[in-house]
Amino acid sequence: MIKRIAKAFMAISAALCVASCNPTVPDPPSNGDKEEEKTEGDGTLSQGKEYEAYGYIRYTNGEPAEGVVVSDGFKVTQTKEDGSYYLTTSKNTYYIYFSYPENVKIKKNADGNPDFYKRYSKKTKQYDFELEKQAVETEFALFAMADPQAHYAKRSPQTTADTDRFKSETVPALNKEISEQPVPCYGVTLGDIVYSEGSRNSVPGMKTMRSHFKNVNMPVFQTMGNHDFTYFYSNNPLTADVESSSTYLRAQREFESVFGPINFSFNRGNVHVVCMRNITYTSDTDASKYEGSFSSAQYSWLKADLAKVPKTKMVILCVHIPIVGITKNENVENVLNLIKQYPNSTIFSGHTHYKRGVPNVLSTGMFEHIHSAVCGQWWWSDMEGDGCPNGYTIYRIGEKGIKDEHFMGVNEDMNSMNYQMRIYRGNLTTGGSHAKFKWPHSSGRLLINVFNGDSRWKVEVYENDVLSGTATSMSASKQTFSSVSAGSTYDIDASSSQDWWSIGYHIGVVGRGLSGTSYYTANYHMYKYDMKDPSASVKVVATDGYGNKYTCTEVISEDLYYPPYVSASH
Repeated sequence: MIKRIAKAFMAISAALCVASCNPTVPDPPSNGDKEEEKTEGDGTLSQGKEYEAYGYIRYTNGEPAEGVVVSDGFKVTQTKEDGSYYLTTSKNTYYIYFSYPENVKIKKNADGNPDFYKRYSKKTKQYDFELEKQAVETEFALFAMADPQAHYAKRSPQTTADTDRFKSETVPALNKEISEQPVPCYGVTLGDIVYSEGSRNSVPGMKTMRSHFKNVNMPVFQTMGNHDFTYFYSNNPLTADVESSSTYLRAQREFESVFGPINFSFNRGNVHVVCMRNITYTSDTDASKYEGSFSSAQYSWLKADLAKVPKTKMVILCVHIPIVGITKNENVENVLNLIKQYPNSTIFSGHTHYKRGVPNVLSTGMFEHIHSAVCGQWWWSDMEGDGCPNGYTIYRIGEKGIKDEHFMGVNEDMNSMNYQMRIYRGNLTTGGSHAKFKWPHSSGRLLINVFNGDSRWKVEVYENDVLSGTATSMSASKQTFSSVSAGSTYDIDASSSQDWWSIGYHIGVVGRGLSGTSYYTANYHMYKYDMKDPSASVKVVATDGYGNKYTCTEVISEDLYYPPYVSASH
């Protein structure tokens, strides 16, 4: 009798409710629509309805939003004709979120993050969202930013905290470029938003960085990097968390709480952008032991997400660790096999602090864009170890994929779209009081560092304004010294393709990396050319894969010369 009365009451309430009221629970999907209930590697699905989520997604005019993809990070579903959805969740569910459709405006939430998620609690079952319609964009700009890697406190002998430099240098530079773009702008980071070193965590800096990203005049989606985990060791273990079944889930919760979901997607124009964590710990007691990979649960999530995406769309996969450097891994191969089914699909990554373009990555036919770091050489200057300025890349994307691409420096004298290369004489000595490096070439050999150069570029040399020939791309070859002594000069091998002007600055002038090898950055975009007349004037014209031409006439010919604008304290 009580049950009949309750049902009658609910029916009356439903009839009286306005369009925004959702008194009934959406039906679970039919058997044909159920997602697989196995959540390998990330926990066990609870039986029964203790773990579930449902709700309605509507447009601002009250219309139901049909076909919107909804997820808890493990399961994926779509809204029905009435805008309703239903998900079985698990103890590892942290957010309920949706994938922005291409015809919906991307908004920021109160924290400044893209507004597409709500914190999950098994005490709260219903999660509703409201979307604002917009016209589908035929073209947009996507800003790719790798490795801000900013620490929230000053590191001796720095005079300014990294986060303050990001605020005062990077944010204004981004906003300037956004204001000059003739198309809508969106941003993605590619991991390592914060800096961590040894057992010192940068978790307290996450909210600071979020506050700075809030001031960027476009929505920015965040990808997680290895420095963004909460660091833990056997003598500093992670606090047990009954809501997370694995160490690496517990270690990512701080990042999630600040920046939102870890594995997610959104749509703009004819592009489906996917951001995924591709770091997996190989130890439960040492945060320094990790590998580039995806879990089985992540692969299952991506497979379900892409099942809702038409095969006519381009997919951009955003990760932190470059795919090209990952050793054989079944889930990585599975992910790539999914992505390559979509035309013109590509991969964005960071992590290495150098710029590199990789065609046909792992024989998939896809291009991987490895991006240089926003922080450069960990904020010790205004450039990084491969000679690129601290910066980011802007992609112009149309209906048939990427139609243009520009690398942009952040700081004064390197923040022009025309500043795309640097030319050196081959007989330089570079460095400073801490150490010097002697280059092995003649003065007639030009070494040309084209910051965004890859196999698609052509680099031509003019002598006395007459075309002399085409520069040759150097094979990437790396040389290191285990330690250097103050005042000593070290001979560089002729096969090295590295930018020893930049390396010499960081080691020889700034005094970083006097022992160890982390400051001897590889370079994949160095070109060489032997002049016919070493005394002739020089002009280099570099043409990228989209037909853009860049010109440089300045040649660095003076030993130990560094202009003020490369210094962090200029």
